[in-house]
Amino acid sequence: MARPVRRPVQTGEMPYGRGDTVVGIFQASARRGAYLVPETAGWSDIRIPPTGMGAALHGDRVEVEVFKAKPGRQPSGHVVKILHHANKQILGKLVRAGKYCTVFPKNKRIHRIIQIPRRFDLEEVPEEAWVIVEVKHWTERPEEPLTGKLVEVLGTEEEKGLPILLLVREGGVAIEFSKEAEAEAHALDKAAAPHMEKGRRDLRHERVCTIDPATAKDFDDAISLHGVDEHGWKIGVHIADVSHFVKPGMAIDDEAYERATSIYPVDRVIPMLPEALSNRLCSLRQNEDKLTMTAFFTVDRHGAVRDVDLCNSAIRSRRRFAYEEVQGLFDAVDREAGIKVEAERPRPVVEPDLEHDLLHIREAARALRRARFNRGALNLELPETEILFDADGRVCDLRRREHFEAHELVEELMIAANEAVARELERRGYPTLYRVHDEPDESKLRMVGPVLGRLGIPLPARGGISREELQRALEAAHKHPAGTIIQRWLLRTMMRAKYQPENVGHFGLASKSYLHFTSPIRRYPDLVVHRVVKAMLAKESMDSETMIELAAKLPLWGRHTSQREERSQRIEWDAEELLGLEFMRRYIGDIFDGFISGTMGAGFFVELSEWPVEGFVPIRQVDDDYYEFDDQLQLWRGRRTGRVYSIGDPVTVLIERIDVLAGQMDLVLLKRKTTKRTSGKTGRGKKERPRRSH
Repeated sequence: MARPVRRPVQTGEMPYGRGDTVVGIFQASARRGAYLVPETAGWSDIRIPPTGMGAALHGDRVEVEVFKAKPGRQPSGHVVKILHHANKQILGKLVRAGKYCTVFPKNKRIHRIIQIPRRFDLEEVPEEAWVIVEVKHWTERPEEPLTGKLVEVLGTEEEKGLPILLLVREGGVAIEFSKEAEAEAHALDKAAAPHMEKGRRDLRHERVCTIDPATAKDFDDAISLHGVDEHGWKIGVHIADVSHFVKPGMAIDDEAYERATSIYPVDRVIPMLPEALSNRLCSLRQNEDKLTMTAFFTVDRHGAVRDVDLCNSAIRSRRRFAYEEVQGLFDAVDREAGIKVEAERPRPVVEPDLEHDLLHIREAARALRRARFNRGALNLELPETEILFDADGRVCDLRRREHFEAHELVEELMIAANEAVARELERRGYPTLYRVHDEPDESKLRMVGPVLGRLGIPLPARGGISREELQRALEAAHKHPAGTIIQRWLLRTMMRAKYQPENVGHFGLASKSYLHFTSPIRRYPDLVVHRVVKAMLAKESMDSETMIELAAKLPLWGRHTSQREERSQRIEWDAEELLGLEFMRRYIGDIFDGFISGTMGAGFFVELSEWPVEGFVPIRQVDDDYYEFDDQLQLWRGRRTGRVYSIGDPVTVLIERIDVLAGQMDLVLLKRKTTKRTSGKTGRGKKERPRRSH
């Protein structure tokens, strides 16, 4: 009997009707069941029970038929057609079985095994090696294995660096560049010399320097002072001119766009551009002539920026500073002035004229920072984790990274340059990719208000929360014993910053016009902006074919680069967590103090006070009462005793088990601070990382 044809859902129809078909992305659970995320924005997700999943795998684009739809309830459906397979290659562990090898996926949301119809020698593939397999045959019955071909052997669990390699490869990131891209990069590096074409300003005689982390290899920004008087400071921000070498249509450009950003998973760098460009040709290395794009601007004594002048340029960096060196200079000057300094960093040997410039640039950066916070910018920076390695490349220590005024100096100048370029492009009507940050979701702010309130941090549980109220809450959180955790919790209310051609401003920076101009070596949107600035400097018509084509592509480029940025952030965060857990394995069975850092329907997370790592306490383990989850206050409450486990509460825990590859540290609760609260509704929560906003 032929299956009746169902009508597709039409835009605007809500709720779903039985028999409707909906297209979207299949999202599988790690245990049972799945749901469909519809392609049409604003439509509700559709629950898919285990019996309705068919042969679909996590991430597939599928068509689902709705079989249950009631007002006020989540609709249910089953997969009727797979439109696109998302998992062409799958990472997993290879196990030998007779004449065949079986690969068990690392991703627990992929509920199929892959069979390879051959047996490998141990020299080819070690026992229980982690591998990447390419799917060659998709079976229609979910209980049947897929058929695949071995593509790459990544190594065994005993090998150093494997957890990060698995993390990167599971994220779909290509580590090596194509032969074509590498060949183009080496040809450019070999043949290129600074070419002072007409219109490029020669700044090689100016006092220019770079300030970067001590371990950095790619230097894409430099700074200089070009005058100071009673009215303010003239600053130069010089950025590597990647667009001079990387042109649309080149293999390097295609791969840079696909990657969209460099990734820094702690113990390695996965660059956006081949090393010949990122570390040599385009890197603003000391005592080497380099092509740049420069933004000159004047900072007045009140921190206002004016007299913006953009140009193609060439520089020769006189000194490569590490942040610690510049901070050592600042500390020494402060001590000489009788100002108390917390750390005793050594004073570096600095040429008098460069020292003069740095101290004046410091004053300009301070004026910029004061002005930025006076206009309503939020302090959204959280302490970063620093992971140290021994001579064998093993993690030997964890600590919270120091943040110096030297960091703030560079940050303020880069923000000022980004704003200056954004205003110039907008003023002249050129299309570009803006870096935008929407206002916080009022409903999320209302949800976190009660959570913060019980910690003594004021945030009105009403609409229309002002910038000043948000900033006061952030400042209060900073002073709390669990300050980092509470700040992170508050920042989850913030929208994710993204790239798009429509300028809606940047809420976190309190900026009306903002974009990314200062890091084209490691961010593709910056490279796009450089190309637009070059077109503006060349007085290219807005009606030219190049500009019309660029404007048409900007929406797609914005979505793609925003998604790639999110992927890179997740990999970097997960890498920190994995290496932190690798370090903590030596402390299994030990007892630590910490604070509750997150709650969810199965228990709560605890961040240790001594080390910036996090583990999980299952609520089923806490057996002195029956605990119910309050999703409004994000806390667990004992039904009989009224004992509470909530964000920011101090606890003592024992480390019971660590699974590095799974990213899990299981904790046993030993004691906690308890309080009684009124009852509330129960529900489920989900822990997330805060989102970067700059």
